[in-house]
Amino acid sequence: MQLLRRIPQVVLGAALAYAGIGHLTTNRTEFQAQVPTILKSIADFVVLASGVVEIVLGLSLIFLWRYRGKLEIDSTITDLASFAIGQGINYKILKIHNPWLRDKKLLNLSKKKYFLEIPTEGY
Repeated sequence: MQLLRRIPQVVLGAALAYAGIGHLTTNRTEFQAQVPTILKSIADFVVLASGVVEIVLGLSLIFLWRYRGKLEIDSTITDLASFAIGQGINYKILKIHNPWLRDKKLLNLSKKKYFLEIPTEGY
C-alpha cells in the first residue's frame, strides 16, 4: 500500500523537477511567452524563479516523504491544536500534512481508524 501511494508522488516530483529544469535551460523562451503582460518587464526573472520553485518542490516530493510518520487514531480528539503540540508540531503543520481535517477537533464516535501524518523531523 505504501508503495502504491509513493509511486505517483515520485512521478509528480520528477515531472516538476523536469519542468523546472526546462524553465532554467532549453524551454526558457517558451515559458517567457506565457508570463502575463503585466509582468513582461521581469519575465525572465519570473521564469527563473518559478523554475527554481518547481525544482525544489519536485525534489522535496521525491526525497522528503521519509520524514513523515503515520499515527493511528481510533478515538475522539477534542482539541487538535493541543494534540499537535503534544506531537511536537503546531496546528498549522498538522493541517498541512492532513488537509482532510476540516474542524478543530476530530469526532470519532464510531471508533473508526484514522491515520494522521506527523512530520518526524524539520519542524
